[in-house]
Order: sequence, then C-alpha cells, then structure tokens
Amino acid sequence: MEAGSTQITVVYDASRLDYTVVVTALEEAGFAVAKDWWNGLKARVYQFSDANARDNAKAPPPACCNKPPK
Repeated sequence: MEAGSTQITVVYDASRLDYTVVVTALEEAGFAVAKDWWNGLKARVYQFSDANARDNAKAPPPACCNKPPK
C-alpha cells in the first residue's frame, strides 16, 4: 500500500474466512472502512459470494462422466 492511498487489497480464503471477519480485523488495525450505500451493497455481495464458496467447499465431488451417481 502506498502512503496516502485510500485503498487496500486483501486476499483471503473465503472457504475458511468470512468478509465480516476481515472488515473487523481492518477496523481494529486502524483502517477506516467506508460506510456509504455503495460499499454496503458491495459488502452484501462479498458476503453472498463467501457463503457460496463455503457451501461449494463442503459439497461432495461431482459424479464422473462415465459413472452413474451413487
């Protein structure tokens, strides 16, 4: 992150960690998280995507193309 920048990039494993945990950790570290409507909308999309990633990580593997499903 460059000095004076208003943006930070965070990479995390959504199958193990939730967006709200990341935001809480950033706020506790002193980073101000924007609270306007646009960032609220993006936060809900990120939470939805994280929930899908966790659900997909827990799903059984798909059936192979030459074997019938069990």
